[in-house]
Amino acid sequence: MRLKFFDAQQESNPLNGKTIDNEQELLKLLESLQSREPFIFELEGENGYQLSIGVANALGCVQHSRADGNSAYLMAVAPGYAHNKGVSTASKQGNDTEGDIEFLMGNTPTPISKRYCMPYENVKDIALYFSRTGNRSPNVCWEEA
Repeated sequence: MRLKFFDAQQESNPLNGKTIDNEQELLKLLESLQSREPFIFELEGENGYQLSIGVANALGCVQHSRADGNSAYLMAVAPGYAHNKGVSTASKQGNDTEGDIEFLMGNTPTPISKRYCMPYENVKDIALYFSRTGNRSPNVCWEEA
């Protein structure tokens, strides 16, 4: 499936509106974005759905929704979190899972709970699955945020 890229932080990004036709292009784009300050971008599918993806170096977050905004916004839950909100197997182990990570969107810091922040490799897998199918990845839990 073809995707379109939109940078929610930098309107002047020359890649805004770029069509991504294959997985190799998508992977190259995803890897090129990791070195920036934490920010959010969108991948819009030709099926009317989109992923809003936050990138913060080795971490990221993913939201799935209709591109027209007429549906629930579903967030991918980070591995290690139980299905109950706020309960984490990671927190029981003493890892730093409390608080938020701020991603820039229109020069505004947007706090995202660490519950939804996962290794960037997981984010790439979710984006690749979306590029193949237009659907949410079944390899992560999704919840309304």
